[in-house]
Amino acid sequence: CTRLAGLRTPIVFTEHGRDYPDYRRAKRVWANKMLLGRGDRVVAVGNCVRTALVQYEGLPWSRVEMSSKAVYRVAANGVNCLYFQPQLGHYEEEDSLIFTGAMNYFPNEQAMAFFCKDVLPRIGTSGVKLRIVGRRPAARVRALHDGQRVLVIGEVDDVRPFVHQSQLFVVPLQQGSGTRLKILEAFAMGKAVVSTSRGAEGIPVTDGKELLLADSPAHFARCVDELLADPNRRRALGRAARDFVVSRFDWSCIQDTVREGYAAIEHR
Repeated sequence: CTRLAGLRTPIVFTEHGRDYPDYRRAKRVWANKMLLGRGDRVVAVGNCVRTALVQYEGLPWSRVEMSSKAVYRVAANGVNCLYFQPQLGHYEEEDSLIFTGAMNYFPNEQAMAFFCKDVLPRIGTSGVKLRIVGRRPAARVRALHDGQRVLVIGEVDDVRPFVHQSQLFVVPLQQGSGTRLKILEAFAMGKAVVSTSRGAEGIPVTDGKELLLADSPAHFARCVDELLADPNRRRALGRAARDFVVSRFDWSCIQDTVREGYAAIEHR
């Protein structure tokens, strides 16, 4: 914020996804309004954040035009599609599901509690198994482990082998904000995904094309059963998801948007 000290150094204000209006603590409101008013360019990680900046921060629409000359720019979160790749012919455990994420993060805790209590009992596929992979599982998450249908793995050095061995990636999030990087990673690995609408928020997906969306426990369970029983449909969703993320969310695409934004400031 060197502009505030009287210098002419440009300011870039980057805003990530948030839960509105829960975030509105006095210090953050003050800082955001100051930076938004002084910034030469405002960058957000998705269109949902763009809308929220106008609705909750009072940023004029005149500053959020999407033209190349706009002060506002959307630079989506992304994924390294070379690191996260499909493994053709890799062994997949039959009727296996996976969820990944920091398991001391409340929306992830809540998602697993919801899934195990309300969705898993409704899944008709016999022998279905869920692996929960992620660092620092909270006590509520550890209590879900039964050694049979639910396996709490915890932190691992590399999440990819666990995703590869699973037939289906589930994202039953009920709250949270920002782009769901776990979905982008699963897409990049060519995995079929079942998610709630909230879980896929910030990613312009089409239900039935790149993934299946389901918000009620019964609908979510039905989608899981359908995909576990249909390997061709799983593969088709996985291919479409991989094509989608490579063309729109690979870092090689997103970095061009970021570079253009900084170049525009430099030449103002």
